[in-house]
Amino acid sequence: MASFASNPASRSAPNILVTGTPGTGKSATASLLAERTGLRHIEVSEVVKVEAFHEGWDAEHSSYTIDEDRLLDWLEEQLK
Repeated sequence: MASFASNPASRSAPNILVTGTPGTGKSATASLLAERTGLRHIEVSEVVKVEAFHEGWDAEHSSYTIDEDRLLDWLEEQLK
């Protein structure tokens, strides 16, 4: 399996990752960016919940424990 960066010539659009502290406007910024550029906005937290790419809820951290392998396999297919 090739990594995303191994063959940049096969990509037609960039992958842009928006990160930050909760409540700072990441989703709003990513939605606006997607709207203005025509790029696709994938909200990873929603994908994790909808596709059940987690191993359960971590109450201490108030978040899901993500199954990274399954999530990354899904993202790789989506970003072809």
